[in-house]
Amino acid sequence: MVDMIRERERTQEAVKVMGKRGLGAAIRRIIGRQRALRVLVGLAAGVTLIGLYQETRSYFSPQSGVLPFTSDAYVPGEFLVKPKPGVPPEIIRALNRKLGVAELEYLAESGVFRLGVPRGFSVMEMIKLYANYTEVEYAKPNYLTETDSTFKPQAQSP
Repeated sequence: MVDMIRERERTQEAVKVMGKRGLGAAIRRIIGRQRALRVLVGLAAGVTLIGLYQETRSYFSPQSGVLPFTSDAYVPGEFLVKPKPGVPPEIIRALNRKLGVAELEYLAESGVFRLGVPRGFSVMEMIKLYANYTEVEYAKPNYLTETDSTFKPQAQSP
């Protein structure tokens, strides 16, 4: 019971301090200086992470034409672009010339272009740029993937 009364008094005192000196002073009064510093740093980091999450969530969405990341590892200086169905490859090639982007490879079977990032731009900037064009189904980094090096092809039976 005595602890509850002391706690209530400290809280009331902190509220008075908060009115005069602000929230930081009130928190320090309740839980102590070092612990308050840790709490405030944690809160700031949390707010920053939430902001970054919300920003990237809206930036990398299927609605924007950019697929969300599934991995952080991708080939530096390269990205992939796939035109929407019915858009001929020549349209994307013309767009590449207009933007000064080098075509590294065209995968005819899948209709995907492997493109090089021009000097002065990042992979993410190019992805965002291409995603704004209505002819583009998606633009994404050229992700690195792991393969099973122990795989041995099996002979197929007739």
